[in-house]
Amino acid sequence: LLASETDITNTLTAGHNMSLTASAATSGNLSINSLILGGGPTPLTVSGAPTNILTIASGGIINNNTSAAGVTISVPTLDVGARDGILYGTTSNLTITSAITGSAGLTSMANGNFLILSGNSSYTGVTTLLNTNQTNASMQTDAMIRGTIIRSNNALGVGDNTAANGTVLGSFIQGASLAFDGGVQYTTPELITIVASTGAGGSQSAGTIRSLTGDNLFAGNIILGTGILLYTVGYNIFTTDPGSSLTLTGIIQNGTTGGIGLQKAGAGTLILKGAN
Repeated sequence: LLASETDITNTLTAGHNMSLTASAATSGNLSINSLILGGGPTPLTVSGAPTNILTIASGGIINNNTSAAGVTISVPTLDVGARDGILYGTTSNLTITSAITGSAGLTSMANGNFLILSGNSSYTGVTTLLNTNQTNASMQTDAMIRGTIIRSNNALGVGDNTAANGTVLGSFIQGASLAFDGGVQYTTPELITIVASTGAGGSQSAGTIRSLTGDNLFAGNIILGTGILLYTVGYNIFTTDPGSSLTLTGIIQNGTTGGIGLQKAGAGTLILKGAN
């Protein structure tokens, strides 16, 4: 991701690896190699004028910020070009309100934090949502598995119920999550494939689809993964938090190797409308 381009700190400069420890704004369209977000406990914002496009030529964005408020990228358009957009986070949340464009998909590697997407994105390719730092112990106490929160339709890019433009929900350690928040009407037919993975001690896990707040709708088809559900707190496939609802209008089906079935958790409402 970083290649051999010179590292530049706190000055948005074309063609370089940008390391920010303070908020910054683009003054026009700009192409940089990679974006490294630091700043310690200080929240950061990367913004731009209404028509600005920030291109990340390598596709790499690394969030090393440790603030409670996290980092917000609000440049109107965030372009990852022909490279797979790689979003890696450590401690703080990364919120992207930008419309994300590109042709090679997006990969989020949550490491105990959340990726929050609320842009009207049009990138193509596979969206891969991973969780790299969920332990067996934390699975028993966390209210929610770390992962991705969706707050707008098309936040996951172009969707046509095909694997080529679908979303893969999985993990390196223990389950990732995809949550809908605030009454999202996700009418774009985004195919979600839940993938089991081998975790600590050889255990397996499946990802979680969740409703946080509001009456949310998701229209895409869902392919269930395989695995063993070790814990029930925040770890079922479909969880609806109190006062929220999730309506699924697509088709829910097992994968080619079978599945663990559909499990519902939470005091909210789950509505199934597809020919499952």
